[in-house]
Amino acid sequence: MTVTPGAITQSIAGGTASTLIMDGATTDSTVTKGVSLSNSTATIAGSTITSSVNFGLELITNNVTPGTGNTAAVSSTVITGAVRGVNLTFRSQLDLTDSQVIGTGSGTGGPSSGGLGMTVVGATANLKNSSVTGANRGVILVTDQFAGSNLPVLTLDNSSVVGTNGDAILVVGDAAITTASITVQNGSTLTAGNGIILNVAANALADLIVDNSQLNGDVSAVAASTTNITLRNSASLTGNLSNISSVNMDNSSVTGDVTVPAASTASIAMTNNSSWNGQLTNIASLNMNSSSLTGNLSNISSVNMDNSTVTGDVTVPAASTASVAMTNNSSWNGQLTNIGSLTLDNSTLTGGVNQDSGSIASVTLTNNAVITGQLNNIGALNINSSTMTGDIVQDASTPATITLANTGVLSGTVTNAQAMNIDSTSVWNMTNSSSLGSLAIAGGTVNLRGGNPAFKTLTLGSLSGSGNFALGTDLAAHQSDLINITGNATGSHVLQVQNTGVDPVQETYAQQLVHTGSGDAAFAVQGDTVDAGAFTYQLEQRGTDWFLVQAQDDAGEPIPTPSAQTVVALFSAAPTVWYGELSTLRSRMGELRNGHDQGGAWARTYGNRFNIATSDGVDYSQNQSGISLGVDTALPSSNGQWLIGVMAGYSHSDLNLRRGSTGDVDSYYAGLYSTWLSTSGYYVDAVLKANRFSNKADARMSDGERSEGDYDTYGVGASVETGKHIQLADRWFVEPYAQVSALWVEGEDYRLDNGLEADSNRADSFLGKVGTHFGRTFPLTKGGFVQPYAKVAIAQEFAKNNKVNVNDNTFNNDLSGTRGEVGIGVVAQLTSVLQLHADIDHSNGDNIEQPWGVNAGLRYSW
Repeated sequence: MTVTPGAITQSIAGGTASTLIMDGATTDSTVTKGVSLSNSTATIAGSTITSSVNFGLELITNNVTPGTGNTAAVSSTVITGAVRGVNLTFRSQLDLTDSQVIGTGSGTGGPSSGGLGMTVVGATANLKNSSVTGANRGVILVTDQFAGSNLPVLTLDNSSVVGTNGDAILVVGDAAITTASITVQNGSTLTAGNGIILNVAANALADLIVDNSQLNGDVSAVAASTTNITLRNSASLTGNLSNISSVNMDNSSVTGDVTVPAASTASIAMTNNSSWNGQLTNIASLNMNSSSLTGNLSNISSVNMDNSTVTGDVTVPAASTASVAMTNNSSWNGQLTNIGSLTLDNSTLTGGVNQDSGSIASVTLTNNAVITGQLNNIGALNINSSTMTGDIVQDASTPATITLANTGVLSGTVTNAQAMNIDSTSVWNMTNSSSLGSLAIAGGTVNLRGGNPAFKTLTLGSLSGSGNFALGTDLAAHQSDLINITGNATGSHVLQVQNTGVDPVQETYAQQLVHTGSGDAAFAVQGDTVDAGAFTYQLEQRGTDWFLVQAQDDAGEPIPTPSAQTVVALFSAAPTVWYGELSTLRSRMGELRNGHDQGGAWARTYGNRFNIATSDGVDYSQNQSGISLGVDTALPSSNGQWLIGVMAGYSHSDLNLRRGSTGDVDSYYAGLYSTWLSTSGYYVDAVLKANRFSNKADARMSDGERSEGDYDTYGVGASVETGKHIQLADRWFVEPYAQVSALWVEGEDYRLDNGLEADSNRADSFLGKVGTHFGRTFPLTKGGFVQPYAKVAIAQEFAKNNKVNVNDNTFNNDLSGTRGEVGIGVVAQLTSVLQLHADIDHSNGDNIEQPWGVNAGLRYSW
């Protein structure tokens, strides 16, 4: 049958094998269905089909024996039915394009009694760019009466279904179990007047696929049904889900809660940047891959996360076996309550684990995992190549074993744990006083200085192995951390006691660091000694206890700390720095009796090594290097040569003390000098020099830590040298001399950053020296000469009262005493105006040894 454009019919009915073609036609029935086809084919385009009393379009099969069904292609058509807009039965297929379906009526008699946009009874409906609207429900999917007719299919492609007063889609069950397939894709929408976009009744199974579409509304299923939801390709669902069986998400999102019955097998799988915002209750499993969830989880059985994020709490009943597994940089922010196990692999938990008394829950961290939060009443904690920051609190009925391995780090307080094992690479930073039944340590570290600066007590039932314990002390206040072992202690252990520059109030007070109940444990402090203020302390065993007491040398005197030795050495270094810059006239300017008496300019570079030992046992070596420059002019003199000049220079000295402590002195100086040489061989050389000393202390304390401080001082000194050049036969000569030098360096007070305070009144020196040079002059054939020489002298340091106060403890920085000096040198007058000179010195005696000193210079005469 063909209905031509413009034609109007009352109604159309087609039997088996009929063909209907409508093009631009109208069917308007007031007595029966608009178009009814059985086992037929229809092509309808640009038409209007209306029934004011029955179905708008019906595609049915035989009532007794199913036929071939119907195939209808409908486009650009409006279909309106009073009870159902479209009714499809078994083996029928409707392809609806660019069309509208409207079902009127109230539907008060039951799900299918009226007001339905479309009924799909074991059939297939494909909608593209179309809409279905029911005054009550939008679409119903149900099983037909024939075998195999329980597979209704609905596909929406950029289409919409509206249930004006009821569900958008209803899946009705049957004894044969209706298995409905629903696909919502490419921007399709579902709208429900009652807020339920998919309602699944008993004895029904619905597979809902949402592809690149955004749905708003609830999915509701009864307990005796199955609902599987798949969201993919940027799909979204905003609404609550009740009694669903599974949700599978790929690059999609859900906003809403899930509620299923207790002991449900419901599962949720999220992949590829999917996200969920809502509460999950009673689901069996949550599997996440590169996805995120924000919301609480109640009574869940398992959570598996891979590169995913959860923000929310987990709560399950006591004695649950619920497991949480996190891998590949996953993160969780929230509290976990009564879980059976928690595993983190390269993942992060910020929150905590809270278990009921008697729990056997295990927490395992591997591969740089991190927990920040408190653990309560866990059964076991394993930290492997990972970090936990937070407390572990156990009650009397819940023993726990804690294991740190492979650079594992625990920072927190442990209360009432049964046992802890720490390997050689791991650290426990104890933030407050803690208690353990037993501690087995194999080279690892327990840091009682972790976090909170207050002093702490570690109480152990027993201790075994060999380990390191970092402790703090305040001997000034008679306080310290304490290791209290109430039972047996074995093994060898090192106490890493924090050093300080602050002095104790009472130096002889013994501070207890360890108590043991029994056993053969041995304890020692790192580096053998501990720095406390100006003096060192050592560990002493008294019965089964261990105390920190002041160390003494063989003479019974207290031993200065490296910090004290460093500041004392710096204060004592100024005289040797000054004298290394000065030297004698010959070393400074060479041989002035060269026939030139109008003055000139000179330069000198030098290096010296000193080994110093003060009277208070401060030993150090000093390496000095520097340069001096000078220029002078002649003054009138009736009997010889008289020069007056100015000089300036710089030197740097490195001080090296025991245990790696060092000091630096940068000296900047300027001065005046006057030199008179008589024709009879006598000479007088006077020097007045002012210095600025820039001092820096870098002390390495007994625990290996460094402490620094710096200060500047100023000094002024003068030297007078007199002697006579005596010419002997065959150009030999001898030149006896005497020299008196004095130095005044101002006092200074400063402190190191470890709290040590130092104060010096002055660093003075008064040095007398007598000696002689002797050598021979060799003239050169082209003019000039070479003059090798040797020297010998004896020097006496008279200054004795160079005292240094370190934390109000007085150190006698006395360098007084006698020493002998020897040396060799050479002067070479190369031209009439240019002279080179060099010498090497050595000296030894009380308090100061100079293994070597080298000096080289040149002078240019006007």
